[in-house]
Amino acid sequence: MDQTLKLTLTAITMQFLFLLILRIAARLLPATYHLLRPMTLFSVMTLGLLALSEGILGEFQLGSISIAGIQMSLALFILFVADTAFLTYLLIDTGGSRESPFTSLLLMLPVLAILLNQPVYPQVSSYVGFVVVALSVGMMTAREEEELSPEDSNYGARDADVLRRQSWIYWGVSVAALMLVMVVAWAPQIPGL
Repeated sequence: MDQTLKLTLTAITMQFLFLLILRIAARLLPATYHLLRPMTLFSVMTLGLLALSEGILGEFQLGSISIAGIQMSLALFILFVADTAFLTYLLIDTGGSRESPFTSLLLMLPVLAILLNQPVYPQVSSYVGFVVVALSVGMMTAREEEELSPEDSNYGARDADVLRRQSWIYWGVSVAALMLVMVVAWAPQIPGL
């Protein structure tokens, strides 16, 4: 089997399972029915992108017109950026990085890119940057104002500070885990190791 076709089929399988996890979680979470329509559109777009890649489409001939598929490396880059952007939207909509069940999927994207043999630099490094930004945005949009306000809740000011600190510790551990993945991914590429 052609290596590009194998990579494309692996990416399609990964994306299908990724989308399945999103769909199941959205159906199980309360008050997330409004996410199903954008999720369906996102699914069609990302799977369509992979179907139009050089691994599946190759070079399509329609009479005298020849259409080349999207280069696989570009298709995967667009796919991972789109996945990160859509997960950021889901994080914001479902309570921020600390509360959203989608946070773990966001942290998994750079690892999936490594497993799909994406180059560590610049692709995987870019994904890690996107994920850190998404985690930060998700952390800043967390429902702290509603839930941690000492005036409107049972929390005292000290308890609210502790919970905010825990949120940022959670963010720090998540970013540190991503950096660990990057070090492990880069280690084999260092000459002499």
